[in-house]
Amino acid sequence: MGLSVEESLYSESSTKTEAPTRLPMLDEAGTNWITWKDIVYGELLSRGLFDNVEGLAIEALRPVVKDGKTYSATDTEFKNPLDENVAGKLVRDWKNWVRNEWSAKTLIFRTIPRTIMIEIRDKPSVAEMWKALCKTYESRTATGRQYLLATLFRTVFDAHKEDASLHAHFAHMMTLRQRYIESQRKLKAEDIFKEALIASLPVDVFGPTMDTLRLSYETTGQELTVETIIEKAYEHWERLHGPDALRKEIGTAGSGSTALASSKSTDGAKKGKRPKCSNCRRMGHLAEKCFARGGGAEDVAPEWWKQTHDENGKLKVSGGSGEKKKKPHAKAAAKRDSSDSYDSDDSDSDRMGMVSLLNHSPSPASPHHVATVSELNNQIAYRGSLLDGGANHHFTPLRHSLRDFRTVNPTDVDSAAGVSFPIIGYGRMTIKLPPPKGSSVPCNVELRKVYYAPTCPWTLVSQAKLIKRGFRIALEPDGAAVINPSTHKVISFIPIHNDLYWIDRAKDQSGHRSAMVANISLLEFHRRMGHLNFDYCRKMVKHGMVEGVTVEDVGEKVGLCRECVEAKIARKPFPKASQSVFRVYGEKVVADVWGPAAVRNIDAITTHSLTTNPNNAVEAVDPPEPHPQPNVIEDNAQAVQPPPANDDIHPEPEPELRQLRPRNVPEGHYKEPDLRKKLVAQIVSAVAALGDDYIQNAIKSSKESFVDICHFALAATAGDEPSIQQALAGPDRPKWVEASKAELAQILKVHTWDIVLVEEEDQGRIIPCRWVLRIKRDALGNISRYKARLVAKGFKQQFGVDFNETFAPTIRPATLRFLLTFAATSNSVVEQADVKNAYLHGVLPPDEIIYMEIPPYFEEFHEIPAEVRPFVTKKKPYRVACRLWRPLYGSKQGANKWYEKLVQVVRSIGFTISQADEALFYRTWPEERRYMLIGAATDDFTLMADSNITMKQVKESLNKEFELVELGPINWLLGVSVERNIESRTFALGQEAYIDQILARFNLSDAKTHSTPMEPGLDLTTDAPHVSSKSLSQEERRVYREGIGSLMYLSVMTRPDIAYAVSTLSQFLESPKTTHLNALWRVFKYLKGTKKLRLVIGGDSNEMDAFSDADWAQASHRHSISGYAFRVAGGVISWASKKQSLIALSSTESEYMALTFASRDISWINKLVVELTGIFKFPEFPITLWCDNQGAIQLSNNPVFHMRTKHIDVQFHYTRQVIRRGIVKLEYIQTDDQVADIFTKALGRVKLEKFRGMLGLRDID
Repeated sequence: MGLSVEESLYSESSTKTEAPTRLPMLDEAGTNWITWKDIVYGELLSRGLFDNVEGLAIEALRPVVKDGKTYSATDTEFKNPLDENVAGKLVRDWKNWVRNEWSAKTLIFRTIPRTIMIEIRDKPSVAEMWKALCKTYESRTATGRQYLLATLFRTVFDAHKEDASLHAHFAHMMTLRQRYIESQRKLKAEDIFKEALIASLPVDVFGPTMDTLRLSYETTGQELTVETIIEKAYEHWERLHGPDALRKEIGTAGSGSTALASSKSTDGAKKGKRPKCSNCRRMGHLAEKCFARGGGAEDVAPEWWKQTHDENGKLKVSGGSGEKKKKPHAKAAAKRDSSDSYDSDDSDSDRMGMVSLLNHSPSPASPHHVATVSELNNQIAYRGSLLDGGANHHFTPLRHSLRDFRTVNPTDVDSAAGVSFPIIGYGRMTIKLPPPKGSSVPCNVELRKVYYAPTCPWTLVSQAKLIKRGFRIALEPDGAAVINPSTHKVISFIPIHNDLYWIDRAKDQSGHRSAMVANISLLEFHRRMGHLNFDYCRKMVKHGMVEGVTVEDVGEKVGLCRECVEAKIARKPFPKASQSVFRVYGEKVVADVWGPAAVRNIDAITTHSLTTNPNNAVEAVDPPEPHPQPNVIEDNAQAVQPPPANDDIHPEPEPELRQLRPRNVPEGHYKEPDLRKKLVAQIVSAVAALGDDYIQNAIKSSKESFVDICHFALAATAGDEPSIQQALAGPDRPKWVEASKAELAQILKVHTWDIVLVEEEDQGRIIPCRWVLRIKRDALGNISRYKARLVAKGFKQQFGVDFNETFAPTIRPATLRFLLTFAATSNSVVEQADVKNAYLHGVLPPDEIIYMEIPPYFEEFHEIPAEVRPFVTKKKPYRVACRLWRPLYGSKQGANKWYEKLVQVVRSIGFTISQADEALFYRTWPEERRYMLIGAATDDFTLMADSNITMKQVKESLNKEFELVELGPINWLLGVSVERNIESRTFALGQEAYIDQILARFNLSDAKTHSTPMEPGLDLTTDAPHVSSKSLSQEERRVYREGIGSLMYLSVMTRPDIAYAVSTLSQFLESPKTTHLNALWRVFKYLKGTKKLRLVIGGDSNEMDAFSDADWAQASHRHSISGYAFRVAGGVISWASKKQSLIALSSTESEYMALTFASRDISWINKLVVELTGIFKFPEFPITLWCDNQGAIQLSNNPVFHMRTKHIDVQFHYTRQVIRRGIVKLEYIQTDDQVADIFTKALGRVKLEKFRGMLGLRDID
């Protein structure tokens, strides 16, 4: 069977794969350009790519196949078909040329920065790319070489400094020398470095020694060497500071060569701390001397190191005890996998075993809920139709009214009163609604999915389902008006009678106040009332205080309530001594461990274990680890070990596997995993709603096993993010199946993968995948849709093998708030949209081949090709897998490839990428005064335009490339509700739904509220006197970290008032105390009381100002806290609270450092303003930066107090630069009006509410 040109190319290239070579990474600044160029150029030559790099390779043209014949690419008229030999040679030449070009490109791309790759990737050939690289970095290298040479002669050793280190100075000079050599082929003159080395030594200390050294060498005519200069300097240094001076610096008494042995001396080394490598994260060396991949000594790693370490610097473990050390890591990985996946590892038998421990069987939640209740009687007469405001589905007992009827497994529907009725199918139904007021013409409405409930006496029409279809329902005192969504006219008016909305009535039901009435026992009523006393329950029924249910057997004697009895049981005290008498061998056993001995026995054991019965029969067993408790009985028996009598020996029962413990773990120290207890508790709560009768009947009828009931219960209570197993076993299975099929159809539509057979040697590269399911909700928490996403487990991918670049920018929250502010002020059109399956628009490069497992439950949603079906269950010699052509969600490079595609598309339609935020794209039409902006948060777009015409034009252009889902005017963005007020020209941003979600997650929905997020004056530093010394347990630490993570999203999006609290609590993630956990709960309680606050931005004004403040050395760690806020039109746009890295010596210094922090952010805003000047109307610069410290203002405007501020680091003088550039203007403000004070300390309620309002946080309700 012959292959086409394409098939032959792919078949050959897929089987021929070169092992990746470890190469150095080119620094973007070009400091290692010379060495990188030599190494990479040599690697290209060793691979036979000389002609391609030098431009000598002649491009081979691809032959053209038409009508089964092959033609030369130059034969455009297809007159001269080629014979088989010539065509084959042309194909081979073309394949070789393409393979060589891409091999060279791939090698270069892997070793250069991403920014440089983007600049040169469009070059037509490797030769052009290489020339562009040389041109770029030759100029950079020349500039860097001059800078290094100047640095050599500017470096001076401060010998009078208290902790001056001559060794560190020489090491620094040698490092500069090495960098200078790397920036060119060789050092032009060794004399230059010798002169710089001598010039770096102060004349008042080393002058006479260096002058004598020069004179002696000039007299003898010998050449002065660098080693000699260093050796003489060390000798002079020892004469001045004693013989131990160098030992303190370098560990041993050294000579000149000792200084050359180290390239860097750190403060950590002086303090006795072991250095830590920033490359491989291991202790004992620095990144410059690291042998692992990416380290400075990667290319000179010795053979012994390569044999004992992998390329990442980790020890290779194999066999024997090494495998035992590896087990805990494998176990941790398994736990991580199970937590990442929603699939359960428990088998049915395991779950059944756990459930069987329960004394009674609770029941799972039912798949439907009906607001009204019924007295369930099979002989009850049909009473009519009702509009039900609580039912989430339609129900009817009229089988003859249903069309397209489909049967379902009998399922009980629970009511609010706890009683239920079964449904056995569903279909379509047309119902006649009453006419509107003033009309006699009724309206027919078709109900699409009506459940058939034969024992329900009413037809219940769900109000929620009607609203979901678009109908509007207006509730009035005398009834409910139904409004047509298209004509906006009232089509029906449903009258109210006895608090029920009657669509039609079979007969008068005036005696009923509810649609259905339930009969319950007094015991059940006692439980529903929170285990109220039975006498009180009887009095409530007697005096008519119970409505909606009928309580039976009020006068009869009631049995015991199990929950009440168990709750009141008191534990009796344990006896001080055992009163039991043991007469039979084995009834009582006493055990003890002797040792450890000073000498090991023949089995290398130093301990001995004894088990003794009361008759002194002693038995030796295999010893565990030494037990710490003393045992008097066994201690007396250590010397006497008589064998047991034959009459006393009884056959031991077969061991139970559940009781086996791992070796070397003492009995009594083993803890059951929490997963078992969690699962049992989850099953108990999930099954609690069905009741005993349902479970017993289900088991007796053999329709469902108890395990199936538990699975169904778990699925029904899985929440908004169920696993695929829970979803397919639960009540919403049809909706999840439909969502999964839609996701799979979209994936297959763009040819995301081919199902192929993977050979055994490549099977290790196959990565798993899973389904991620989520119920999408709107701003009010209502279900909007069921979303299924197939994701790859990208954490299994290997860098350099199946992925390279992963970076993908998303728009900053501050950028979004800035744009929304001026969009509101300018009355711009603001809409939102997202791209369906955005990652599938990316394309994987040829060198990134990804194999993925067949998705779970794939055969339920799609058919597997017949040619690979026999191999589905096999792994050798072939395994069925998906060969990905496009990245899936979850893959390492998915976001990167999607961003590259997005940039390509927006550039093609005339958009420009913002330099201030790479996820912001803009385009202007100056002559027409039109503009358009696109803010991309992965696949969620925020669109801003001058008019609807421009908006429509751009969306049409985007729709040609993507399947854009238009979501209309912006109202929900990245978990933030957005409310626009056209009249006041403002946007209100809130996260009330998110706050409710995290409160429920941490069981704080019913907690009391606090008026402030943190107690004023509270010092949470670990060594503070009022901070508890009690550390949190492992589970509490996990909860603490999750709580901080939940609050961080709030603090950066819409709640600046908790920024200081979150920043402070984040400093104790490693070892939090109980005090920190209580402080965390206080923040949650504050949010509960202020969850309706909205961040209001925009307005009629466009004035911009900023505030900067610092709290000087209040905490015991003595680091000051910087705070910063930037406002536009009175609403805060950007803010931050941060602990300063250095300890300030005065309040002026701390305020001065805080100004630098604020000035950097203002510079970024200035860059954004410059880019968007033609779009929005901005105020003129400079921007006023308010500060409440006169000393810091004077220090920023003029370099005064030099003697007091010369120690301040250069980076903190940045404020002076932005003032000179006209970007910032400093002004003084009173401390009582300093808004940034809210970011530096915990404030009282009055001041907090004042500054909170000045930031724009308001309760708009």
